[in-house]
Amino acid sequence: MAGSPTDLPMFADDFANAPYSKEQLDELTQQIEQWHDNGEFQRIADAIEDVPVQQRGYELTSLQARAYMSMAQPTNDSYRPYLMHALELLQSVETEGLNDTLWHYRMGYALYYLDKEPEALKHFEQAHELNPEDEDTIKFIEQCKDYIEASTTLVPVTVERIAQSFDARDLKYHIDEDHGNKILRTGFGHNSFIFETLGAQDNPDDLQMWAVWGPDVPIEMRNDMLEFCNQWNLDSRRPKAQVRTRDDGTVWVVAEWFAYCKRGLTEIQFQGEISRFINTAGDFFASLDKQYPNLVATLDPNYEADDGDDAAEA
Repeated sequence: MAGSPTDLPMFADDFANAPYSKEQLDELTQQIEQWHDNGEFQRIADAIEDVPVQQRGYELTSLQARAYMSMAQPTNDSYRPYLMHALELLQSVETEGLNDTLWHYRMGYALYYLDKEPEALKHFEQAHELNPEDEDTIKFIEQCKDYIEASTTLVPVTVERIAQSFDARDLKYHIDEDHGNKILRTGFGHNSFIFETLGAQDNPDDLQMWAVWGPDVPIEMRNDMLEFCNQWNLDSRRPKAQVRTRDDGTVWVVAEWFAYCKRGLTEIQFQGEISRFINTAGDFFASLDKQYPNLVATLDPNYEADDGDDAAEA
């Protein structure tokens, strides 16, 4: 083996499956820190993998877990497998790590990004007890607590709550009333969206969300629209697609979804219902746009249904 850390890229090749001396392991540990600083995380994982398991010990196993967590990127298919492998590595040295703030921090990190916030919180709190000054640990504790509250506390669904959600997203909307029932109207592109609650205003039974495709469809195309909606409903769970005929003989193509909320919804559930409807209705309307570009062409190119005015007569 070469005598300096800079020669260590040949480390694994020269000594694969052979016992390592303490000096060699110390040099590898130093080289790993250089690789880590350079973002060469796969190189770290591979080099440690070539060290016999019985020789890796607590430090190298922990560094290998760190490398896998560093490689875990949400855009990669290997995101969760890398985090799960890092977790397994850390669990394999649990006895040595119980009094190590870094071990608890890394356990919390892996669990947090595996969407296991309650378990992550326990480790972050232990890391905080061992090292009260670490700001990253404090931030993760706050984020875990916020998520746990948002995923467990049921809150009544009201139009005001929907408006607060839209305010947080900086979305335009307006609220009006229909026979004492508040309705929030908004728009995305040329499509109008309506959100309202059904039942008692302070504790409703359902959250009703529906949206109207921008073009007014001539009555002669009603059967075409019915066929399109029926196929969508066969292929997709959300939203439910339907056709409505107006008094003036034009046809509306509508996307609709109901969310049961009699007992309230947690913040996670609530935001999920709003986002899923907006996104899936958008997918439905995009399919219509693609299938019937001649109808989209009838719209004013500068028109945007910013606050749902076109749906005011629904």
